Amino acid sequence: MKNIIYLLLSIFSFGFLNAQEQFPCHSDEMHYQLVQANPNMLPHFELKRQELETFTKNYEEFQAKSGPYIIPIVFHVIHMNGDENVSDDQLFDAVKNLNEQYNKRNADTSLTIAAFKGIAANVQVEFRLAKLDPDGNCTNGITRHYSPTSAIGDHTVKSVVHWPREKYLNVYVCKSATSGMAGHSLMPPVADTLADWDGIVMSHNYVGTIGTSDWTHRTVLSHEVGHYLNLYHIWGGNNVPGFYYLPVASSGNCAYDDEVGDTPNTIGWQTCNKSGISCGDLDNVQNYMDYSYCSTMFTEGQKLRMHAALNSSIAQRNNLWQPQNLAETGVLNPGELCYAGIEVKRPYACIGDTVEIFDRSYHNVQTRVWDIPNATIVSQEDSLIKVIFNQEGTFNVGLVVSNSVDTMTVFEENFIEILPSAPTNNFLWEDFENSSLTTRTVLLNDNNNWNFTNHNASGENGYFMNNFDNGTQSYNFDLRPINLIGVTNPAIIFDRAFAKLANTELESLEIKVSNDCGVKWNTFRSFTLNSLKTVATELQVGPYLPSTEDWASIPSFVIPSGYRKAHTMIRFSYQGKGYNDLYLDNINIGAQNELNTNHLDNNIIAIYPNPTTKAFTISSSKDIAYTVAIFDVTGKKVANHIFDFGLEHTIDVKEFNSGFYLVKITSEGKELTKRLIIER
Repeated sequence: MKNIIYLLLSIFSFGFLNAQEQFPCHSDEMHYQLVQANPNMLPHFELKRQELETFTKNYEEFQAKSGPYIIPIVFHVIHMNGDENVSDDQLFDAVKNLNEQYNKRNADTSLTIAAFKGIAANVQVEFRLAKLDPDGNCTNGITRHYSPTSAIGDHTVKSVVHWPREKYLNVYVCKSATSGMAGHSLMPPVADTLADWDGIVMSHNYVGTIGTSDWTHRTVLSHEVGHYLNLYHIWGGNNVPGFYYLPVASSGNCAYDDEVGDTPNTIGWQTCNKSGISCGDLDNVQNYMDYSYCSTMFTEGQKLRMHAALNSSIAQRNNLWQPQNLAETGVLNPGELCYAGIEVKRPYACIGDTVEIFDRSYHNVQTRVWDIPNATIVSQEDSLIKVIFNQEGTFNVGLVVSNSVDTMTVFEENFIEILPSAPTNNFLWEDFENSSLTTRTVLLNDNNNWNFTNHNASGENGYFMNNFDNGTQSYNFDLRPINLIGVTNPAIIFDRAFAKLANTELESLEIKVSNDCGVKWNTFRSFTLNSLKTVATELQVGPYLPSTEDWASIPSFVIPSGYRKAHTMIRFSYQGKGYNDLYLDNINIGAQNELNTNHLDNNIIAIYPNPTTKAFTISSSKDIAYTVAIFDVTGKKVANHIFDFGLEHTIDVKEFNSGFYLVKITSEGKELTKRLIIER
């Protein structure tokens, strides 16, 4: 063995997009910040490193326990309501892949080249999702927490939640893992001192093989767990260009080693050169601790080193697999049935769509009885049932689960809304004047991020995204579908108010369209910071509150011809860096030459009583002629009236069904839309 350069703050990173693209490690900056703030820690880091190296050498000689080792694991999803809030299934898949790579001589053994097949190790370490939390309560081994720290992905995410490190392996799934890295982990000598930082941080798109990740990223978590169990990079250093630790692929790396006897010295690889010889012998390019994109193996020597870490008291890795801890974390038995829950990917679908509904109950569910009205079952397999709803409307869904002894029931009212495949309305108008009625047009407010405000372009209300000081996020709301068949040049127009804060640059608004009931969305119009802002002067402080003069209309823009379908949906997606708020009002979609670019003064015309039972009166402060069109909740015109002149006119609605209606008043080319409630 040769000397090894020890990274005092071993926050290792690993990742790949393809053979050429790599994610840089920022351990130099993080190390610098640590030692500047806590220089007294450095001697302890080195002391613990030496203690663990001595223990490891003795362990390799005596091999106190060969395995298998069971490690309770918990995933903390630190999210900002974006893609990083990954599904349970993606995390289940991550555990499956982790166990394949650590517990079966890995799933890719057949891909390992002949020269290294003989030392490809069955590491005999198994990872099981915790079933009991630190307080002894039931858990599925997954926690979810909203926090802007997700966008940063450094050690601050661990301040959001941290389960005892002597009982659980804490894995944090974030939007980013520090400046675009795939992941980082503390090695035991540093974690021994920094107990609250012990754990692994992963970018969400490098966890598992499904969802936001993919098959090529399946080994990244295995790499980070290797660091957690005291493995160095295979070349003996860290990928930090310009720092005094070893950068990958540097010719000088042949002078150093990773403290493992059966891994040939190497400079480290970022490509999959299986015949590469960089230090005199064939390189183990397929090792999980290299930076190549074709990892398939740990060696027998690496297995012994990880087992040594699991038997050492340094960073308390030796307590993880003890029988008492396995019992206290609930991973030794199937677990009691303690939770019943159901989940659907989207809270809406269309008639004829196959809807996937997931049973999220735990633990040890043996039987399931579903209650899904007005639906035909397509298939049912374990926790997933696929159905097709036979009619439109909002439906409740129930489920009874049992473990043969205990039974639990979940019943979700208004669980999913089924939309018509071809809605009758060919326009959409939303002025946000009545918050209780806005569901007539706003189908989905993503995690209720958009809110009503009295800062508006007209009337009394507007809609705004409170993004001040919230970190980099994306906020969506979806409008109900409209039928654009036969509509001439369908277009969109709306009012907005926005001001740029000094030193910000990322804010943008994207208008997206879908013609498959919201399964896929395509951006067809983007407004960057300069085209979005309505205030020329940069603000020095926030949050921004618009004045009446700040509001401006977005010039109408046409919906692409490929999306002028019988079922067209529009999404407003605001992406902000966390500095200011965006305000919207008066969203109008329809034929371009009919868009409501001129509004009647809301103070001139009123309707009352509202709600009403039999009739309502239109009252005008001016003696004007106007037409009145009444539309039901589907957008179908149900009445039309023409009034020449007069200050008041009464309209009979006793034959109408109860519900929400839209009253559209037009006079001299200007329009005003009011909402009406009919009660019985």
